[in-house]
Amino acid sequence: MRKSQSDPVAFWNRLASTYPRYSATAAYYEEKILAAAGELGLSLKDSVILDVGCGTGMFTLHLAKLAKKVIGIDISPKMLDYLRLDLEREHIKNVAAVLSDWLDFQTEEIFDLLFFSMSPALFSREGCEKALTFSGARVFATLPDGDFASRIAKALFQRYGIKPEPFDRPGLLYALLKERNLEAASTVVSGVWRVSLSREEILESAGCSLYNHGLEPDAEELEGFLSPFKGEDGRYVEETAYRIRLFLWRNP
Repeated sequence: MRKSQSDPVAFWNRLASTYPRYSATAAYYEEKILAAAGELGLSLKDSVILDVGCGTGMFTLHLAKLAKKVIGIDISPKMLDYLRLDLEREHIKNVAAVLSDWLDFQTEEIFDLLFFSMSPALFSREGCEKALTFSGARVFATLPDGDFASRIAKALFQRYGIKPEPFDRPGLLYALLKERNLEAASTVVSGVWRVSLSREEILESAGCSLYNHGLEPDAEELEGFLSPFKGEDGRYVEETAYRIRLFLWRNP
């Protein structure tokens, strides 16, 4: 085990190969979130959308099928590589992938909707404030409402003495909206997310989690620790109980 200096771009690049991607047939989570958004009053039809922190595009492609145009921005070149692959595979032409940090992003485009799906862009006051600068746009955001670690991640944190810093993500946004006298429709979506991973995928995913906390574990040691999570088929099931707060508001 050795200490490492975690770098956000390097972290997301490492995570890209095991990060969820767009699926037209296995999209229960995405459909659940978008259905709840629709109940809040969100309409995507013929919209021009900015998808902030779009990652591999697990939501981006769903948005594109209803929107007029989608611009997806992310800090990870590898995440955007997967997005472009899936856009080509699905023959979707109305999405532009842009490599950019949210705070550095500049555009003259006028957007109908800003879309943030669990995006670290809203994990800081500066990021939240920037979302409010897009005059007249509607803003849809999902944020973790409480613990969001998988059962394997929790075991890893305990094994390696990691104590994730508690942070009230929805509370930060609530407070800022209140300061600006903006009313947001809000609801909670909860459930359990299960994903089956190969040996290589679980080692990469677990290694990324530790790297994000400044640790580089020995691969053999890490595989030994993960062995109790291995199923009879040789695969590992990541199971995450989630509770997500949804927000929808319109900027003045």
